[in-house]
Amino acid sequence: MSTGGSVPPSAARIPGSGESLALGAACAIAAGVGFGTLGIFSRLFYDAGGDEFALLVLRFCGAFVVLAAIAIARARPRPTATDTGLSVALGLATLAATFCLLAGFKAASPGLVTLLFYVYPLIITVAAYFLFGEELTRWRVALLVVGTAGIALTVGIPDAATAAGIAWGLGAGACVSVYILGGRHVMSRSVDSFQFVALSFAGALAALVPLAAAVGVSWPPPGAVGHGIALIVVSTVLPTLLFYFAVRRIGAGGAARLSTVEAVTAVVLSYVVLGDAIVASQIAGGVLVVAAVVLLVTPGLAPRPWRGRRPRPASP
Repeated sequence: MSTGGSVPPSAARIPGSGESLALGAACAIAAGVGFGTLGIFSRLFYDAGGDEFALLVLRFCGAFVVLAAIAIARARPRPTATDTGLSVALGLATLAATFCLLAGFKAASPGLVTLLFYVYPLIITVAAYFLFGEELTRWRVALLVVGTAGIALTVGIPDAATAAGIAWGLGAGACVSVYILGGRHVMSRSVDSFQFVALSFAGALAALVPLAAAVGVSWPPPGAVGHGIALIVVSTVLPTLLFYFAVRRIGAGGAARLSTVEAVTAVVLSYVVLGDAIVASQIAGGVLVVAAVVLLVTPGLAPRPWRGRRPRPASP
């Protein structure tokens, strides 16, 4: 089976080695930082005259082109028909998660929606324990709770909770959990991380293109195009590849827990780039998140590797 990494098989590290785990943890953290830039580039895109639906279409179309080109260039063995179909179908989950977030931000407090969305690391940690046998200890659960509390402080406690905000936020978290756990499953069989993200984005695009054709898409003004390209590369392609590279090495639960630095990154960049206000409680929340991540990657506490199944023979 392909290692799913960016190095040739001959140079790949032995799965489960300390160096492999450290690399996986670093990739998960880097993915969280990359995802944390999504709000910044989105805001810059909107400020330059672009609209939400155009950005959604641009993001998935552009990311698919890049991801598909990378997957084809790597010339890895084709996955089985079953795993290919499942990977494509899982693209609907990530598209649904994006839709839930956008709808939630319009219907309720962004803070409320973001807080509920971050239920996904807990869902994945528990589900990965039962589905894949990933290690789950009281210490890790405690660190996850600490990190979640830090996220609550970082994004801000919402003034009021609405039924719509709760539904959209939890829906986004549930959809992302399905996407990550499903990816964990197919990547333990015949699909590598590059193939998975390319196939899943193809599935999302297959659902999005007919909708775009039906309702129409306004091409963004020239000033917004650069921000859209940055969002595709920095906020989508790179962090997605890094995240699923990490999933292969430290498991779905470990990658989800470490990528929670996304919330801290988003708040810090909002302050630095957009000049948004930052208060003491957000600083305290960021410290809690970072502390939880540091403890999770401390030797002896880092997630143990999971052992994937051997890929089944390709379908004739």
